[in-house]
Amino acid sequence: MILSHAADLKEILSDKLNQFGLTAEEVDYDRPLIQQIIDADVLVNGLRKVDKSTIDVCPKLRLVHQAGTGIDNVDVDYCKLKSIYVANIPHANNVAVAEHTLFLMIYLSKHIKSAGEGLMKRRVIHVLG
Repeated sequence: MILSHAADLKEILSDKLNQFGLTAEEVDYDRPLIQQIIDADVLVNGLRKVDKSTIDVCPKLRLVHQAGTGIDNVDVDYCKLKSIYVANIPHANNVAVAEHTLFLMIYLSKHIKSAGEGLMKRRVIHVLG
């Protein structure tokens, strides 16, 4: 079961899983969650909390896979107690974080915010003048 609205996640997973004769189903958040995940062997989680109550609903659950770098919203200790594996995607956003950091450094060092404000003032004066 996929507990995420991530773009194309179902299609990407389905393509890979089909190679092994497996399938993926996406949760419909307009319907009650419990009825949809009760038979899940694997939960692929986005931003949702996977806590004791969610885990207990899935007696066949063997893996909770976090679609991202952290596992903060997964009750790892309870998963260990139930012999359920927990996985994530380490370093998935390293490049994006580095790019954002460089952008912020340039933004601050070049005073881009005030430069943009100055451009807008000149534009208004030119249009009105």
